[in-house]
Amino acid sequence: MTVLGSIADTSAWIYEIYPRSSVKMLLLGSSLIRFEMMVTLEQALLTVNQLPIEQREMLVEIVKNQLIEARRQEIAEDAEKAIAAFHQGQLQPQPIETIIAELKATLTQD
Repeated sequence: MTVLGSIADTSAWIYEIYPRSSVKMLLLGSSLIRFEMMVTLEQALLTVNQLPIEQREMLVEIVKNQLIEARRQEIAEDAEKAIAAFHQGQLQPQPIETIIAELKATLTQD
């Protein structure tokens, strides 16, 4: 929990409960206050553009790696769901020709 400061005219202190979350929970005296920190894309770009070029390049690599990892996680979750559905009998084995035909049909729809 992080102390953010106190409010003038009171002895209440503000504490940040979940500092890494985009949804902030603040403890104001004995009251819990919830608010969301919204950063627009424009604000983020303005902030990033203030960084030196080397740091911007590092940021690009960090974001790329985070996106790759998020996509890997998404694929793993999809695979787990598919395996569970198969084991529960919700999916049936199909001939490879049928699967390939369905994949080709899906690709041509795009």
